[in-house]
Amino acid sequence: MAAQEDSPPHGTGRAGATDGASARASRGQRWLARLAFAAAAAAVVVLLLSGALRSIIALVLGFAGLAVGCAAAWWFLANRGVLRWLALVVLVAAPVLVIVAPAPPGAQRWPAAAGRPGRASTPRRRSSGLS
Repeated sequence: MAAQEDSPPHGTGRAGATDGASARASRGQRWLARLAFAAAAAAVVVLLLSGALRSIIALVLGFAGLAVGCAAAWWFLANRGVLRWLALVVLVAAPVLVIVAPAPPGAQRWPAAAGRPGRASTPRRRSSGLS
């Protein structure tokens, strides 16, 4: 089968463009793109104003601690001598710092402190209404 030399080549050479379609974005598409950027900026502002930034910082801090812990574990297994024991210290210290660092002053820092006797942990008595 011989190729026909009179016919136009298949495709236009432009990725995503079809025959007769414009490569330029329409005015409505440009405004929708601007609106999408404005919505993304508004979402960031809402996060900042709602106080969720602390949660995001805690999440990033947790991932950073995980990365440092994994690197220290690899370093502990791969090296000998003083560097090995230094890596062990970093491996133990990384999770402790991740737990202690993001807690605000006066907050409960250790899970064991949750079992302290106090007003919130005492059971409430129900009144039967038959006094």
